[in-house]
Amino acid sequence: MLTQTLRGLERDGLISRTMFAQIPPRVEYQLSESGTGLAQPVLALETWAKENMPTIMSARENYDAKQPLKNSVLNPPATKGRSTTKRTFRRRPSSGV
Repeated sequence: MLTQTLRGLERDGLISRTMFAQIPPRVEYQLSESGTGLAQPVLALETWAKENMPTIMSARENYDAKQPLKNSVLNPPATKGRSTTKRTFRRRPSSGV
């Protein structure tokens, strides 16, 4: 998953990749000019999310309270002392890259 993400960022021009021919192989990634320019908007989004998290959580609680199906994927039943959240992921078909 990390490799796919890094390749996507490289393809989009947000990072550059430098491979060093050594044992063990070593690769370094660096933000490109475009990637560096993206930092400020991403940090602004992070700030907004942190400031608005109480409002978001309240909206989620209000939404969940109005839903007729209480034991759904989005609102699992409460358990004593342990989490029942189980996530399953399907692998995407390999792109052959």
